[in-house]
Amino acid sequence: MGIAAQYTDCGQSSTGAYALLIWTHNFQKIEHHPRWALPGSDNSTTIDALVCGSGNNWGSVYTAAVQKFNRTVVGGEDATVGLGGLIQNGGHGLLSSHYGLASDQVFQVTVVTTEGHVLIANRAQNQDLFWAVRGGGGGQYGIVTEFVLKTHPVPENVVTGGLSFYPKQRSSAGENTSWQALAQTVALIPDIMDAGFTGTVTAVNKEMAKTYMGLNFTTSGVGVSVSLIGYNTTTDFMDTAISTLSARIRNSSHSYSSGLTISSQKSSSQSYWSYIEPDFLASSSGAVSLLTSRLLGRPELSDLPREDLVTYLQQIMVSQDPSSGSMLLFGLQAGHGPASVPEELRGSVLPAWRSTYAHVMTYGASINATGDPYESLKAGAAWYEAVKEPVWRKWAPDTGAYMNEGNAFSSTWKRDFYGENYDRLLEVKHKYDPTESLFVYAGVGNDHWDYNLHTGLLCQV
Repeated sequence: MGIAAQYTDCGQSSTGAYALLIWTHNFQKIEHHPRWALPGSDNSTTIDALVCGSGNNWGSVYTAAVQKFNRTVVGGEDATVGLGGLIQNGGHGLLSSHYGLASDQVFQVTVVTTEGHVLIANRAQNQDLFWAVRGGGGGQYGIVTEFVLKTHPVPENVVTGGLSFYPKQRSSAGENTSWQALAQTVALIPDIMDAGFTGTVTAVNKEMAKTYMGLNFTTSGVGVSVSLIGYNTTTDFMDTAISTLSARIRNSSHSYSSGLTISSQKSSSQSYWSYIEPDFLASSSGAVSLLTSRLLGRPELSDLPREDLVTYLQQIMVSQDPSSGSMLLFGLQAGHGPASVPEELRGSVLPAWRSTYAHVMTYGASINATGDPYESLKAGAAWYEAVKEPVWRKWAPDTGAYMNEGNAFSSTWKRDFYGENYDRLLEVKHKYDPTESLFVYAGVGNDHWDYNLHTGLLCQV
């Protein structure tokens, strides 16, 4: 069986051809408790909390939190994403770089087991289950029907700014310079985040650069867009940061003046709600792709020799169709927030998150959307395993990947998604789902089963 509240998922955990699916959509409770007593504290310690049914999506939760209660929570960046999968797989979002992951905000869950038991799990009871559902994978240990989430003050304002650069047309110097400039930008990500910013760095090449950057030519270099977000700050502070970044990019290559076009975006300030509400109302519907990702920290971003970093960037941005190009997306979603979460609040999320700055995703496999699904996915996954996964393993051998936005077909999925927690998570699964009724591809205990996408047969091995 699988579990879903919504159907917005990149990691195959809420879908399954021919499967019986438990739909939690109707658990729609949202209650505000300004003084929710922490279990085991004799009511002496309280937090400001939202009690949310797992059928909610983040659009509903943010709307209630901000508009009704003047609070906010750490959650997803798309209105249609459900609470359950994002939280139980870790969960990053607009405020995760400040307060930690979504799973770090959970202080209690209500879980229905496959044997029909309704359990309350928190730091005072069913602690092993409480640990597992906070980052150890959604839809694997039981059906979570309710979360108690810590809330945070609504930011006073949101300041945005950015810059972009790309090679000048038919300029080999510009193409080489663009890769150097990307490496310089990537190397500065930890410092940018330590200064209080979040956001994205997006790199594209070949045909994708024409589409994404609006170029009228194809380049073997790379086009880059940097979008930064700051909370409770000023436009002057943002402008200074963008100006400093631009100067560092220019100084990173002696051939800048002859080969690179760079432009800055004027910063702006607005309220938190006016910033997030349009994005929630204009949610995208999806795309055909297979992706792979990695969590990168300061050693992988800033401490490498520059030419090694350039090589890794070029290798990870190859595409199966040489002309189509690829995208590399750096999400500035970790840093100080996850690193500062106290040990007792961390749950079972992949430990590498605590030393991560950027969650990095890339595309490039050719997927035939109208062909046989099994053969298309199999071919794309095989290409990733041969071409892109070895780059990640050499570039960042000791980190891992975010399971909601990772390659579920990777041969090292246990280490990538769960790390050192896998064996303990397997024990928890056997305790609360002894019949292994809950199946997730690349989930804990998944290798006990063989799943045939053609027939839907799930057979024990």
